[in-house]
Amino acid sequence: MTESDSKNDLLDLASSGGKGGTCRACTLFYDTSRMIFLFESDTNLAEMFWKCTSLETSDADGLPKHICLNCHNDLINYNKFRLLCASSDTYFRRNINIKTDNSDKDNLIIKEDATVERIDVDGSVESNLDNSSISVEAEELKEST
Repeated sequence: MTESDSKNDLLDLASSGGKGGTCRACTLFYDTSRMIFLFESDTNLAEMFWKCTSLETSDADGLPKHICLNCHNDLINYNKFRLLCASSDTYFRRNINIKTDNSDKDNLIIKEDATVERIDVDGSVESNLDNSSISVEAEELKEST
């Protein structure tokens, strides 16, 4: 057995005589019953692997074509989390845009009622604002059509 054959045995189930192979994700060797083919046509595992890791995969890249069951479960869970976060981000951005658009309809008017008395103390002038009050009222602006 050459060094090249030995490497192929580690990389691919087919070249290892169906005994097992190395997981593309964790590099551990597993028997065939614990391996899943990444490039199955009816699954999107290769695409999911790329979206979750940003690592491009190809059936012809010379790297392992399988992942173990443990990494498969991690990949599925991470993909669910990624989709949940993307959905939440969309939800929040949509609601922020609605509130931003509606915020133009409310205008705050600040009214200040203050009584100012000037008191001459030793030739200096001071203001007395003890009796001042400030009120904030919301006024809805009507859209003109």
